Amino acid sequence: MVSANTRRNLNAHKYDLYRTHPIATRSALKAGVFAEDDVIYDPCNGLGGITDALKMAGMICHTSDKFDYDIDDTIVDFFDIEKIPKNVSAIVFNPPYKMTEEFIDNALRFCSRVIMFNRVSFLETVNRAERIQSDWSLTDIYFHSFRVGCAKGFDDDYKNAVFYAWYIFDKRKYKGVTKCHWITKR
Repeated sequence: MVSANTRRNLNAHKYDLYRTHPIATRSALKAGVFAEDDVIYDPCNGLGGITDALKMAGMICHTSDKFDYDIDDTIVDFFDIEKIPKNVSAIVFNPPYKMTEEFIDNALRFCSRVIMFNRVSFLETVNRAERIQSDWSLTDIYFHSFRVGCAKGFDDDYKNAVFYAWYIFDKRKYKGVTKCHWITKR
């Protein structure tokens, strides 16, 4: 797990990978983070921690990643693409923390609805606060009432958990106010 003091090497080997625990996505589904008819695109799918749970719930998911993790993803750098798959209604991702702003900016270029899983500490900077209040259209935040772990690499060690939330950016529905919700059930 990445902690607040962890320094990530953005040029690190492809196995510098942090996987979202399936409980995060399953509980978000129960809380209403995703619409039943959402067609999802995850541009940093990794090993499928988010999209596997969505597919198990019957959702259509398109996936890609910059690196080949041997799971039949399209291999493409999200910052080099010209377009996303057709009929996508939401881009969903758990981005590399240090690249969060770039991922949000790029996702909002392609899609009016973006759903991001990220640490609550994402909210702590002045620059991000200004962007949220001006051009990011943050409609909802779903806070986990329990800590969620992300496993590093291919290990299934999710024990180093922190305070996470799901952030929904929706240019169609934004009215200048962000609603806060709690995910209480696993």
